[in-house]
Amino acid sequence: MLRIKQGVDLKELEKFGFYKNEIGEYYHKKLYMKDFYINADKTISIDGCDWTDGKIEDVLYDLITENIVEKVEK
Repeated sequence: MLRIKQGVDLKELEKFGFYKNEIGEYYHKKLYMKDFYINADKTISIDGCDWTDGKIEDVLYDLITENIVEKVEK
């Protein structure tokens, strides 16, 4: 499972195109037919169909290279 590292301010996600939902529970980014969520516990969720055109991978790569994401055991 991937999550945003502890100590990272979630406002940093805005520079990657994420925005806070209307009630402020999570950050969201719409990518074609997929929805990319950063939940309140900083875990990453992806919903939608299987076709992504490589965009999800691009966003994950950007977050990993900026040292924002870490892999954790469930």
